[in-house]
Amino acid sequence: MEQRNRSTRALLHFGKGLAALFSCTLVAACLDAPSYPDTSKKIERIGIFVSQEDISDSTLLKIHPSSEATLRAEVYPRQYKKEISFKWYHDDTKLGSGDSFSIPPYASSKEIPNILKATDQEGNVYKDTFNIISNTPPHFDEKTSPVDNDTLCANKRTSISFSWNSYDVDYSYGDKNFYTLIIDKEEYFVGSLTSVMQSGFSDGKHSFSVIVADSYGDSDTLQTRTFFISDCSGER
Repeated sequence: MEQRNRSTRALLHFGKGLAALFSCTLVAACLDAPSYPDTSKKIERIGIFVSQEDISDSTLLKIHPSSEATLRAEVYPRQYKKEISFKWYHDDTKLGSGDSFSIPPYASSKEIPNILKATDQEGNVYKDTFNIISNTPPHFDEKTSPVDNDTLCANKRTSISFSWNSYDVDYSYGDKNFYTLIIDKEEYFVGSLTSVMQSGFSDGKHSFSVIVADSYGDSDTLQTRTFFISDCSGER
C-alpha cells in the first residue's frame, strides 16, 4: 500500500514538472516570435508639378518642347517625403529615380514619364499615372490685311477683307488653331478661318485684332491694327 502511494506521488510530481516545462516553452515561444511589420499606408496622395522657364510649380502638366522642363513629386502629408523612394517610368520602361526628373529639350514621347511609383519604408507602393502635354503656342505672322494705319476707300455697303496668318509647329501632331476676330472691340468667333469679309463701316478710324488659341489652350494675340475708312466715291 505504501509502495502504491509513493508511485502515485511520483507520477503527480512528474506531471507537474512536465506542465511547468510546457508552460515555460510556450512563454519562450511567445517572447521569441517576431512582431508583424507595420504595413499601414502613410501617404494620402501624391502631387506632380512642372517647372519650365516662366512656369513654376504648375499642376497643369503642359510643357514647351523647345526647352528643358523639370517634374517634381510631392507627397501628402509632407513629413513622410524623406521616407519615400521615387521611380519615374514611361509605360514599363524606367527612366529615372528621385523626387524630380528633368525632361530635355525636344524629348520624344518615350523620354517623357507618364507613371510615378513611390515606395515607403514598409514596402507600400503608390502609383500615379499622368500625361505630360508637350505643346508649342501658336504665333502670328505680322502680315495682315488691312495693314496698320491703312486708309481704305469704302462706304457702309463695301465689304472689307480682313486676313491674317499664324504659325504652329504642332500642326504635324494634329494640333488645330481657332480664331476670334476683334473689330472695334467687338469679338467674333470665326473658327479656323483666316480671312473674313465684313461691311457696314462708317467713315473714320477703326481697329481690328485677332486671338488664336490651339487645341491645348495656348494662345497668341495679334497686335491691334488701326485703319481708316474714307468714302472716296462721295456716296453715303
